[in-house]
Amino acid sequence: MTIPKWTLGNILLPAHILELIGEKFVEAMAYPEFDVPMYKPLVDKSTELFVPNLNFIAQNTITLLKTNQPFIESYMVGLNHEFARELLWREYPTDQRGSYFRQFWDVSGFLSPTEDSKQRREELKDIPPIHRWSRFSKLGEHDHREQGLENEEELVLVIRGELLKKYPNAVIYAQKAKWQPISATNPAPNKKTERVFDDSVPIKTPLYEAQVKPDIYFFGFDLTEEEARGNPEVDNEPGWFFVIKERPGEPRFGLDIDREGPIQVWNDLAWTDVAPGISDGEFIDIAAAPARSLPNTQPGGTAQEKAEQWKEDHLLSWTNNINSAELAYILFQAPVLVGVHAAEMLPRD
Repeated sequence: MTIPKWTLGNILLPAHILELIGEKFVEAMAYPEFDVPMYKPLVDKSTELFVPNLNFIAQNTITLLKTNQPFIESYMVGLNHEFARELLWREYPTDQRGSYFRQFWDVSGFLSPTEDSKQRREELKDIPPIHRWSRFSKLGEHDHREQGLENEEELVLVIRGELLKKYPNAVIYAQKAKWQPISATNPAPNKKTERVFDDSVPIKTPLYEAQVKPDIYFFGFDLTEEEARGNPEVDNEPGWFFVIKERPGEPRFGLDIDREGPIQVWNDLAWTDVAPGISDGEFIDIAAAPARSLPNTQPGGTAQEKAEQWKEDHLLSWTNNINSAELAYILFQAPVLVGVHAAEMLPRD
């Protein structure tokens, strides 16, 4: 076996000849499997082994990285090789060909807590069983999620900072972009304006996650750099947004720290409007707060998106005899959504 393997490894054979050389796969002996995301032991050993220069990602920023499939596969092969040696040393009945570890990323967030489908879990493995790898293949060609498709490096959204520590239940997904029309009568794409969300296309949720404590988070998506960036030269390739959204159903009450422009809806209200000069730790004196009402005219122009909210908001006023229900309505903070287009986070061509 040694001589044929050495020969095939050192001689470049044409593809049409390789197809004639049949491969026979023999099933490995029964072996234990561990559905543990194995990036964690790597991070525990050194973050530099996981992502070199990770510490240079600035605080309170988001960016995009690409997966390194050859590295993932070499790491997983090494893990399985060493564990096979350990089993042999412990006199476990083994032919040392088992794939004990096949999960690099954490997919627990993608699986439903009630989902116990063996097939579904198998689809989310990062590598196929090693004893079924072709001897003609190379590292980087065994992405289990890309079976039957062209192997591609996926994008990973990286978030560093206090955001997800303060809002751990934030919703993170990718949303297809679209060009805005030139005008209401001219539907041709206007590529000089900002792209907007395309709600007609289903969103993409993360396939897997990772975390480097205390404040760096990774979310992997089924998107390549070319897909996410888009192409301004092609009408149907506007790219993708990456979205961080405050989870609906988790109400938050308060006031803005400050504001720019007039108050048009109650969500614009700031601390300086209600209690100017208030210090940290103090409370609002409702009786002493100045009375406030919203304008009688519906917002227009650049504030058009506030028009629907104004229809309800202008029915209430902040007065000395305001009740608790009205106060809660005014202090309710609209859920925040931030969308950043991939082109803003990727190197320019």
